[in-house]
Amino acid sequence: MGFEWFQEFKLIIRDLTGHIDWLQEIQLVVRDSTGYIDWLQEIQLIIRDSSSHIDWLQEIQLVIRDSSSHIDWLQEIQLIIRDSAGHIDWLQEIQLIIRDSAGHIDWLQEIQLVIRDSSSHIDWLQEIQLIIRDSTSHIDWFHGN
Repeated sequence: MGFEWFQEFKLIIRDLTGHIDWLQEIQLVVRDSTGYIDWLQEIQLIIRDSSSHIDWLQEIQLVIRDSSSHIDWLQEIQLIIRDSAGHIDWLQEIQLIIRDSAGHIDWLQEIQLVIRDSSSHIDWLQEIQLIIRDSTSHIDWFHGN
């Protein structure tokens, strides 16, 4: 149960002021042009902190599930968080979680979690990107932002 037509998907979050300290939660749900994707149960990008400020972000989770117990079509997943400056060693917890219903991730060829920034603040976060690719085809059915 692959989707070999799926080449690239990007979630990009920006604000013009560079401030997202009001952010409490982001959820990403991917659907195809029919309005649903029965091979895929859930794709979620969840960002939370314990208050309405993301200066001291407590948790980042990327969760991907499909209904077929495996997603061996997946070649690359990248969760990239950048701000205009440098590193975020102040960050308490980052989780990149990928599960299939069988509990295996043997099928996964590559996982990259890259987080860069350059100060102790994420108030002025410039960009969040979620990139999902496989080796072939395209996602031209997708008309999201």
